[in-house]
Amino acid sequence: MTRISRLFKEKGKDILSVYFSSGYPTVDSAPRIIKALSDAGVDMIEIGIPFSDPLADGPVIQRSNSIALKNGISQKLLFEQIKDILPSLALSVIMLVAVLAITGVGSYFILNQEEAMQLINDKVNSMDDERKSERK
Repeated sequence: MTRISRLFKEKGKDILSVYFSSGYPTVDSAPRIIKALSDAGVDMIEIGIPFSDPLADGPVIQRSNSIALKNGISQKLLFEQIKDILPSLALSVIMLVAVLAITGVGSYFILNQEEAMQLINDKVNSMDDERKSERK
C-alpha cells in the first residue's frame, strides 16, 4: 500500500494537501518548502514540475512555472535537490508533471512517492547517459 493510499484509508477526510511549483520563488527553495510544510503538519505535498508549455494550468501556476524556469529549475536539478529528503518524510508527496516533458506525449499524470523516486532515478540516469554519448 502506498503512503497516499494509507493516508486516505487511515485519515479518510480533512486531508490537507498543499501544492507548490518547484523552482519558485527561488531555484533552490524546494527542500526548504518541503521541510516547512512537513513541520507545519500538512498531510500531503504536491510538487509541480515546471514545463515550458503549461496550457492546462491556471494563471497563478503558469506564472510561478514561468518564474521557476527563468530561475533555472530543471527536472534533473529538482530531482537532485529532493532525492535525499523524500525518503525521510512521514507525509505523502506526489509530483505533478507534464507527460510531454518526460515522454514527448502530451498529457499530465500524478506520481506517488515510490513512483516518483523510480522516475527520478531513471530520468537522472538517462540524462547522464545522453550527456556521455554527446561528449563522444
